[in-house]
Amino acid sequence: MFTLVVICGPSGIGKSYLKSRILKQDNFENIIQTTTRLERSGEKNAVDYFFVEKSYFEDNKNLFVGISEFDSCYYGFNEHYLYNKLLKNDGICVCSLWNIIGLNDKNINVLPIFLYPSQPSLVRKRLTNRGETKEKIELRVKAMDDELKLFEKHRHLLNRFDVIDDNIENIIDFINSNIGLVYMALNYTDLSPFLNRSGVLLYPKIPNYRYTRVAVIALIVFQK
Repeated sequence: MFTLVVICGPSGIGKSYLKSRILKQDNFENIIQTTTRLERSGEKNAVDYFFVEKSYFEDNKNLFVGISEFDSCYYGFNEHYLYNKLLKNDGICVCSLWNIIGLNDKNINVLPIFLYPSQPSLVRKRLTNRGETKEKIELRVKAMDDELKLFEKHRHLLNRFDVIDDNIENIIDFINSNIGLVYMALNYTDLSPFLNRSGVLLYPKIPNYRYTRVAVIALIVFQK
Protein backbone atom coordinates (compact mmCIF):
# COMPACT_ATOMS: atom_id res chain seq x y z
CA MET A 1 0.00 0.00 0.00
CA PHE A 2 1.23 3.48 -0.85
CA THR A 3 1.45 6.49 1.48
CA LEU A 4 -1.31 8.93 2.40
CA VAL A 5 -0.12 12.52 2.81
CA VAL A 6 -2.51 14.19 5.24
CA ILE A 7 -2.60 18.00 5.38
CA CYS A 8 -4.25 19.44 8.46
CA GLY A 9 -4.44 22.75 10.27
CA PRO A 10 -7.03 25.41 11.14
CA SER A 11 -9.60 26.62 8.62
CA GLY A 12 -8.22 29.33 6.34
CA ILE A 13 -4.61 28.24 6.78
CA GLY A 14 -4.02 27.25 3.14
CA LYS A 15 -4.53 23.48 3.19
CA SER A 16 -6.48 23.31 -0.06
CA TYR A 17 -3.91 25.44 -1.87
CA LEU A 18 -1.07 23.15 -0.80
CA LYS A 19 -3.08 20.13 -1.88
CA SER A 20 -3.78 21.67 -5.30
CA ARG A 21 -0.05 22.29 -5.78
CA ILE A 22 0.80 18.68 -4.92
CA LEU A 23 -1.89 17.35 -7.26
CA LYS A 24 -0.23 19.10 -10.19
CA GLN A 25 2.31 16.31 -9.94
CA ASP A 26 1.39 13.05 -11.65
CA ASN A 27 2.20 10.71 -8.77
CA PHE A 28 -0.61 11.50 -6.32
CA GLU A 29 -4.23 10.39 -6.00
CA ASN A 30 -6.75 12.96 -4.80
CA ILE A 31 -8.36 11.53 -1.66
CA ILE A 32 -11.60 13.16 -0.55
CA GLN A 33 -13.73 12.77 2.54
CA THR A 34 -17.38 12.02 2.99
CA THR A 35 -19.28 14.69 4.91
CA THR A 36 -22.79 15.48 6.05
CA ARG A 37 -22.39 19.26 5.80
CA LEU A 38 -24.03 21.26 3.03
CA GLU A 39 -22.20 22.06 -0.18
CA ARG A 40 -20.66 25.52 -0.33
CA SER A 41 -20.90 27.71 -3.39
CA GLY A 42 -18.53 26.41 -6.05
CA GLU A 43 -18.10 22.96 -4.51
CA LYS A 44 -18.94 19.79 -6.41
CA ASN A 45 -19.99 16.39 -5.14
CA ALA A 46 -17.31 13.70 -5.61
CA VAL A 47 -14.77 16.44 -6.38
CA ASP A 48 -14.48 18.39 -3.13
CA TYR A 49 -16.33 15.94 -0.87
CA PHE A 50 -18.79 13.10 -1.07
CA PHE A 51 -21.88 14.81 0.34
CA VAL A 52 -24.35 12.51 2.11
CA GLU A 53 -27.28 12.80 4.47
CA LYS A 54 -26.50 12.71 8.19
CA SER A 55 -28.85 9.77 8.68
CA TYR A 56 -26.93 7.76 6.05
CA PHE A 57 -23.60 8.46 7.74
CA GLU A 58 -24.91 7.53 11.18
CA ASP A 59 -26.46 4.30 9.87
CA ASN A 60 -23.23 3.32 8.09
CA LYS A 61 -20.46 4.48 10.43
CA ASN A 62 -18.79 1.10 10.12
CA LEU A 63 -17.95 1.99 6.50
CA PHE A 64 -15.82 4.99 7.51
CA VAL A 65 -12.44 5.55 9.16
CA GLY A 66 -10.87 8.66 10.66
CA ILE A 67 -14.26 10.04 11.68
CA SER A 68 -14.55 13.52 13.18
CA GLU A 69 -17.41 15.90 13.95
CA PHE A 70 -17.55 19.68 13.60
CA ASP A 71 -20.53 22.00 13.88
CA SER A 72 -22.84 18.95 14.14
CA CYS A 73 -21.52 17.60 10.82
CA TYR A 74 -19.61 14.35 10.31
CA TYR A 75 -16.42 13.93 8.30
CA GLY A 76 -14.67 10.67 7.47
CA PHE A 77 -13.07 8.47 4.83
CA ASN A 78 -14.89 5.60 3.18
CA GLU A 79 -12.54 2.75 4.08
CA HIS A 80 -13.04 0.74 0.86
CA TYR A 81 -12.54 3.84 -1.31
CA LEU A 82 -9.43 4.90 0.63
CA TYR A 83 -7.72 1.50 0.47
CA ASN A 84 -8.44 1.10 -3.24
CA LYS A 85 -6.92 4.51 -3.96
CA LEU A 86 -3.77 3.75 -1.98
CA LEU A 87 -3.27 0.42 -3.74
CA LYS A 88 -2.72 2.41 -6.95
CA ASN A 89 -0.60 5.35 -5.90
CA ASP A 90 0.36 7.75 -3.12
CA GLY A 91 -2.58 9.86 -2.01
CA ILE A 92 -3.10 13.32 -0.57
CA CYS A 93 -6.01 14.68 1.42
CA VAL A 94 -7.07 17.60 3.58
CA CYS A 95 -8.63 16.84 6.93
CA SER A 96 -8.67 17.83 10.59
CA LEU A 97 -6.24 16.75 13.26
CA TRP A 98 -9.05 14.68 14.75
CA ASN A 99 -9.23 12.69 11.49
CA ILE A 100 -5.50 11.91 11.65
CA ILE A 101 -5.79 10.60 15.19
CA GLY A 102 -8.65 8.40 14.01
CA LEU A 103 -6.49 6.98 11.19
CA ASN A 104 -3.72 5.90 13.56
CA ASP A 105 -5.45 2.61 14.36
CA LYS A 106 -5.66 1.60 10.71
CA ASN A 107 -3.10 -0.15 8.53
CA ILE A 108 -2.32 2.98 6.52
CA ASN A 109 1.05 4.59 5.79
CA VAL A 110 0.49 8.21 6.87
CA LEU A 111 2.73 11.24 6.36
CA PRO A 112 1.03 13.98 8.43
CA ILE A 113 1.63 17.67 7.66
CA PHE A 114 0.36 20.28 10.14
CA LEU A 115 0.18 23.88 8.90
CA TYR A 116 0.71 26.01 11.97
CA PRO A 117 -0.65 29.59 12.17
CA SER A 118 2.16 31.71 13.58
CA GLN A 119 -0.15 34.71 13.03
CA PRO A 120 -3.70 33.67 14.06
CA SER A 121 -5.01 37.05 12.89
CA LEU A 122 -4.14 35.97 9.33
CA VAL A 123 -6.54 33.04 9.64
CA ARG A 124 -9.38 35.33 10.71
CA LYS A 125 -8.64 37.63 7.76
CA ARG A 126 -8.68 34.74 5.29
CA LEU A 127 -11.98 33.45 6.67
CA THR A 128 -13.47 36.92 6.29
CA ASN A 129 -12.23 37.15 2.70
CA ARG A 130 -13.73 33.73 2.04
CA GLY A 131 -17.17 35.14 2.78
CA GLU A 132 -17.80 33.32 6.06
CA THR A 133 -20.43 34.80 8.36
CA LYS A 134 -19.30 36.38 11.63
CA GLU A 135 -20.88 33.48 13.52
CA LYS A 136 -19.02 30.90 11.42
CA ILE A 137 -15.74 32.80 11.77
CA GLU A 138 -16.01 32.82 15.56
CA LEU A 139 -16.86 29.12 15.51
CA ARG A 140 -13.82 28.32 13.37
CA VAL A 141 -11.50 30.52 15.46
CA LYS A 142 -12.69 28.64 18.55
CA ALA A 143 -12.05 25.37 16.70
CA MET A 144 -8.55 26.64 15.83
CA ASP A 145 -7.79 27.22 19.50
CA ASP A 146 -8.98 23.70 20.32
CA GLU A 147 -6.98 22.22 17.44
CA LEU A 148 -3.78 23.99 18.51
CA LYS A 149 -4.20 22.58 22.02
CA LEU A 150 -4.67 19.13 20.49
CA PHE A 151 -1.59 19.72 18.33
CA GLU A 152 0.53 20.41 21.41
CA LYS A 153 -0.67 17.14 22.90
CA HIS A 154 0.09 15.12 19.76
CA ARG A 155 2.92 17.15 18.22
CA HIS A 156 5.18 14.07 18.25
CA LEU A 157 2.90 12.58 15.58
CA LEU A 158 3.09 15.55 13.23
CA ASN A 159 5.44 17.45 10.95
CA ARG A 160 4.87 21.12 11.74
CA PHE A 161 5.28 23.84 9.11
CA ASP A 162 4.84 27.52 9.86
CA VAL A 163 2.66 28.99 7.12
CA ILE A 164 4.41 32.34 7.38
CA ASP A 165 8.04 31.29 7.70
CA ASP A 166 8.01 28.08 5.65
CA ASN A 167 7.93 28.61 1.91
CA ILE A 168 5.35 26.48 0.10
CA GLU A 169 8.10 25.03 -2.09
CA ASN A 170 9.95 23.84 1.02
CA ILE A 171 6.86 21.97 2.21
CA ILE A 172 6.39 20.35 -1.21
CA ASP A 173 10.07 19.32 -1.27
CA PHE A 174 9.71 17.83 2.20
CA ILE A 175 6.71 15.75 1.12
CA ASN A 176 8.41 14.47 -2.03
CA SER A 177 11.63 13.69 -0.15
CA ASN A 178 10.03 11.83 2.75
CA ILE A 179 7.16 9.93 1.21
CA GLY A 180 9.43 7.17 -0.10
CA LEU A 181 11.21 6.82 3.25
CA VAL A 182 7.91 6.32 5.04
CA TYR A 183 6.96 3.57 2.59
CA MET A 184 10.28 1.74 2.96
CA ALA A 185 10.34 2.01 6.74
CA LEU A 186 6.85 0.60 7.06
CA ASN A 187 6.92 -2.14 4.44
CA TYR A 188 10.35 -3.76 4.55
CA THR A 189 11.85 -6.11 7.12
CA ASP A 190 15.19 -5.61 5.36
CA LEU A 191 16.85 -2.44 6.65
CA SER A 192 19.37 -2.21 3.80
CA PRO A 193 17.62 0.87 2.34
CA PHE A 194 18.53 2.65 5.58
CA LEU A 195 22.22 1.64 5.61
CA ASN A 196 25.13 3.65 4.25
CA ARG A 197 28.11 2.05 2.50
CA SER A 198 29.71 1.29 5.85
CA GLY A 199 26.64 -0.57 7.03
CA VAL A 200 25.65 2.12 9.52
CA LEU A 201 21.99 3.06 9.87
CA LEU A 202 21.23 6.40 8.24
CA TYR A 203 18.56 6.80 10.90
CA PRO A 204 20.29 5.22 13.92
CA LYS A 205 17.27 5.37 16.20
CA ILE A 206 15.36 2.90 14.03
CA PRO A 207 16.50 -0.50 15.40
CA ASN A 208 14.04 -2.64 13.45
CA TYR A 209 10.94 -2.53 11.30
CA ARG A 210 8.59 -3.10 14.22
CA TYR A 211 8.26 0.59 15.01
CA THR A 212 4.76 1.89 14.45
CA ARG A 213 4.26 4.06 11.40
CA VAL A 214 3.89 7.19 13.56
CA ALA A 215 7.16 6.54 15.40
CA VAL A 216 9.02 5.95 12.15
CA ILE A 217 7.69 9.15 10.63
CA ALA A 218 8.70 11.13 13.69
CA LEU A 219 12.19 9.64 13.71
CA ILE A 220 12.73 10.35 10.03
CA VAL A 221 11.75 13.97 10.52
CA PHE A 222 13.69 14.68 13.67
CA GLN A 223 16.90 13.08 12.41
CA LYS A 224 17.24 15.94 9.91
